[in-house]
Amino acid sequence: MSSLDVAHAIALIQAAYAPASSSSASGTAIQTLQSTLLAAQRTPAAWALVVPLLSHPDPNVQFFGAHTAHAKIARGELSSLSTEEQAGLREALVGLAGVQGRTRVVRRKVYSAVVALAIRSVGEGGSGRGGEGWEGWVEGTVSALAGAGAPSAHIHEFLAGAAEDVGSASLLPQPRIRIEQSLRAAAPLVLQSISSVLASNSQDPDALPAALACLVAWLPHKLLPQESVAALVPPLISLLHTPAREAASTTLSELLARPPSAWGPSVLLEPLLAWVSTTFAEYAPAAGGLEYGRLPTSSESLKTHARLLLALAESAVDT
Repeated sequence: MSSLDVAHAIALIQAAYAPASSSSASGTAIQTLQSTLLAAQRTPAAWALVVPLLSHPDPNVQFFGAHTAHAKIARGELSSLSTEEQAGLREALVGLAGVQGRTRVVRRKVYSAVVALAIRSVGEGGSGRGGEGWEGWVEGTVSALAGAGAPSAHIHEFLAGAAEDVGSASLLPQPRIRIEQSLRAAAPLVLQSISSVLASNSQDPDALPAALACLVAWLPHKLLPQESVAALVPPLISLLHTPAREAASTTLSELLARPPSAWGPSVLLEPLLAWVSTTFAEYAPAAGGLEYGRLPTSSESLKTHARLLLALAESAVDT
C-alpha cells in the first residue's frame, strides 16, 4: 500500500469519525464514509494500514488501526498472511501496545488485538503458521510493556483483558485447553505483580484499583493457584481500613462468591468474621446515641460495609 493510499485512508477516518467533521457533514455522508472504510477494512491490503494508523497522533485514526487488526484477526483472516508476515504482525502489535500517551479506549483495543492474535496463534496451534514459540505470549507482552515504560496500571489492564477475552472467546475444547495453559503458565507473574502493588505504597492512584480488577478478572476462570490466592487474603482485608476499601470489598466479595474448592473457613470466612466483629461498632451506634436519620459514618463507607456483610452472609449459608 502506497503512502498516498495510507494518507487517503487517514483522511477518510478523520472525516468519518472526528467530532469536528461530524458536525459539518450530513448523517448520510458520514454513514457512507464509514461503510467505505469498513469495506476497505475487509480487503487483504488493509493489513498494511495497521502500523501507520496506530503510529498516527490522532486517537480516532489510532483506534481504527487497532480495530482493523482486531477485526481481521477475529474474522480468521490471518490465513491471508504468510508465516513471516504473521510473525511481523505479532512483533508490531506487541511493540505498539507499549506506546505511551494513548487514550484508554485505544490502549484497550490494542491489547484486545494482541489477545485475539494469541488466541488464534496459540489456541489454534498456529495452524503451522507463525504460532509456534509464542506460548509465553503473556510474559513476553508484559515484558515489552514494562520495557516501554508502561505503568503497572496499564500492565494489569492488559492482564485483566487477557483473562476476560480468553474467557469469553468461542473456542473448541482443544484450543481452549492450549490458550488457558498459556495463561496458567503466566499465573506466577500475575500474582507477583498484584502482590507487589498490594505491598507497595504507590503514588499512582490507578495502580491499586487496576491490580485488584486484574485479580477479579482472573478469579472466575480458575487460572491462579488456590494456595497463592489465599496469601492475598490478609493484605486485602487490611485494605478495608483504607481509602481503597471499595475496591478491596469488591475483590473479597468475588472471592466469597467463588471460593476455591480447597479453601476451608479459616482462609477467608473466619478472618472476615473477625474483621466484622472488630469494626461493627463503627457502623452500629450505641443505644440512644444516634439521632434519627443520621449515619455514624459516611454513607459510601456504610454501603461498602453492608455489601461485604451481605456477601459474607451468603457465603456462610452456602458453606
